Formats: sequence, C-alpha cells, structure tokens
Amino acid sequence: ANALNGLANVYRYQSRYTEAEKAFMDAHAIYSRIGSDVGAANALNGLANVYRSQSRYTEAEKAFMDAHAIHSRVGNDLGAANALDGLGEAYRAQSRNTEAEKAFMDAHAIHSRIGNDLGTANAFLGLGNIYQSQSRSAQAEESFLKAREIYASIGQYRGVGNTLRCLATLHQEHGRSNEAASFCSQAISAYEKIDQPDEQSKTLLLLAAINAAQGQRLDAENAANEALAICISIGDEDGQRLASKLLALIPASQTSTSSEETVADSLLRVAEVFAQSGGVVEDASMLGALGDLYAKQERYADAEEHYCLSQAICISSGDAGGEGKALLGLGGLYLRQRQYDPAEENFARARVAFALALEDEGEAKALDGLILVSGAQGRLDDLRSYCVNACELYGRMGKQMSEICAKSWEMLDSLEAPKKAGSEVDPRNHSPHVVEQTATKPEKQSMRIKMYAYV
Repeated sequence: ANALNGLANVYRYQSRYTEAEKAFMDAHAIYSRIGSDVGAANALNGLANVYRSQSRYTEAEKAFMDAHAIHSRVGNDLGAANALDGLGEAYRAQSRNTEAEKAFMDAHAIHSRIGNDLGTANAFLGLGNIYQSQSRSAQAEESFLKAREIYASIGQYRGVGNTLRCLATLHQEHGRSNEAASFCSQAISAYEKIDQPDEQSKTLLLLAAINAAQGQRLDAENAANEALAICISIGDEDGQRLASKLLALIPASQTSTSSEETVADSLLRVAEVFAQSGGVVEDASMLGALGDLYAKQERYADAEEHYCLSQAICISSGDAGGEGKALLGLGGLYLRQRQYDPAEENFARARVAFALALEDEGEAKALDGLILVSGAQGRLDDLRSYCVNACELYGRMGKQMSEICAKSWEMLDSLEAPKKAGSEVDPRNHSPHVVEQTATKPEKQSMRIKMYAYV
C-alpha cells in the first residue's frame, strides 16, 4: 500500500491522472482492509488532489472531507489540517470564498497549535488569495506578508517566491507598478536559489507585462526574452507561445506614452491577434477590460458585446464577483447613453451579484450607479433610499462615503424641504425613514446637470 501511494504521487506530479487515480484507490482499499486509518486517509487526500487537478470538484470535496473526518477521529492533527488546506483550495477554485476562508482559517488554527510553520504559511497564502479575489486588499497584503515572513524563516524559498508574486499582482491591480516590479524581482531571486525555472519564467512574464504597461519597452523585452529562453530550455511550449505573443505585443515605439494608453494599445492588439487567427478571447477579465476601453472610446456596441461575453463566462464558471463587474460595466455604459432603465437594471443586478460574492466594495460601486440613475431622473425618494443603503454599507466597511454618495447628500440637503413634521432623523446616522417626495421640474433639471458631472 505504501508503494502504491508513493507511485500514485509520482503519477500525479507527472499529470498522469488516470494512473494516479487507480493507484490511490488501490492503496486506499489495502489500507482500509488492514485497518490503517492514517494510510487510508492519506490515500483519500491524494485522490482528492487528483480530482482537484482535473477540476472534478464535487469528488475532490467529498474525498477531502472523508480524509479530514478520519484524521480528526484518530487525532492526527497534521493530516486533518492538510485536508482542510486542500478543501480550501477546492472551494477557492469554485469561487466559494466564504467556505474557502473558513477552511483555511480552521487549517491555520491547527497548524499554529501544533507548531507546523510550513502549514501555517500555506494557510496564510490561501487566505491572502481569497481576500484578493474579494477585493479585501489590506487583509490580502497582510496575509501575504505573514506567509512570506514564515516561509523565509524556514528557508522555504518556493513559498517565498509564490507569495512575492502574489504581492506583485496585488500591487499591480491597484496601479502600484513600481512596487509590483520590485516584488517580481525579489520573487525571481527566490526561485533562483532553489532552481525553479518554471516559476522563474512565469514571474519574468509578469514582470515583462508590468514593464510594458509602464511604457518601459527595453525592460519588458529583456524580461520576456529571458522568460522565452528559460521556456525553451525546459521544453515549456505553452510558456514559449505566451512569451512570443508578449514580445509581439510590446509597443515598438519608445515615445513617451502614459501607462493607460500603453495598456489600451496592448489590449487592442491582443484582440486583433485573436481575431486574425480565428480565435476568441475567452478570459473574462480581459473581455471586461476591453469593454472598459471601448466604452471610453464611445464604441458602445463593441463595449456592450464584450461586457456581455464577460458576464456569460462568469455565469458559466460560477464567478459572482466577475459577473458583478461585467454588469457594473453594462450599467455605466447605458448611463453614459442616458438609457436609464437598462442602466438601473444592470446596476441592481450587479449589486445582487456582489452581495452574493461578499464583495462590499463592488456592491458600493453598484449603489453609486443606482444613485446616479435616480439622481439624473430626479427621483428623490429612490435617491435617498440608495444613499441610506450606501451609508449603511460604508459604515459596515469602516470607510468614508464615496464622492458620488457624499455629493448626493449635499444635493438632497439643498433641494429637499421637509414635507412632514414629526420624527425626521438624518439618514446618515443609519436610521432611515420614508418621506414621500418628488422634485419639482427646476429641481430635476438642476439635479440632472449635477449628476451628469459624475458620469
């Protein structure tokens, strides 16, 4: 049984999943027959990882849970924590972020209690990834930094590199390109210490993309060429294609160009490459970015098509947060064209999607859109209601109101006169009430003018 378990792990690392599955199942059968609970649970854990690698998440979830139950019953804390780690990754792959967060936190508690530093760092890394996907950036960065510190203290340089690369993507998402590039360089150095050319090439490609976005053509080319050389040396064909495509997309001119213009040009060229080759862009985030770009260029039909495609992909993959972003884009697109009904519908649907994904910042943006729509139409009751909802949300997040929400309150203060005496209280104190009220025609015109300034 031990030999079969070891052989199964070899098959798994070689991506020979059919053979790995059979070996793990045979090992599990033997362990179960001879009464080796720990052996049976370890085989189940390996089997779950095989399923997870094949995106067979229902089977992976069951196997991880069975392994966790056995390890917990026999008091094998390390095995139980490792099963929770795997379960967390399976949930994360399905965007089941709440369940993933709980699994990683439970795993972290066990690893910390038994003094397993590697497991503790792995749990922090998993939590960081969850927080990043939920736009909880401060918590994500804190978790990544804690993971890096632990990995470094035990000389686990692969973990150091992986965490630094996560920090790079996190900072790049927020436009902090210099910090992102620095984290990439540190990650590459970590991978060099343990001879991890595959991870090194991935990070070099990320660095090339960051440099290209900053208009640093030579640095981008150098990083991409170095990545290409590594991919050729290790026979990574996918990496070679990606590096070659990136080299083709790096702007040929060294003229001064803003990061936004450079990224926009690269996105359009990516779309052109796919179109010329008869391919289709199937990455939801890229489709959404193209939608944003087309909207800025007032190519509304193209923008709508790409937002809808992004939404469809997110729905099919169960990515509620991604769906919310696509719907938010559609709402903004229709609002630009003063098509208020479809704008309001999409902002409302985006709000629901973000709420399901537990992404408060996204829900706040959707509320901003609803505030703009109701304000542009002079619907004071709806405007007040959305502002109250937004205030409650910002209060829960511990953040200040957005500019749109704050300006809307100013307009309400200046335009509204109390129609009723009695128990009126300030909604900004989170005690909303209903005042049946509509704006007069001059008030509506004034409000529309002010609202359009924020569209």
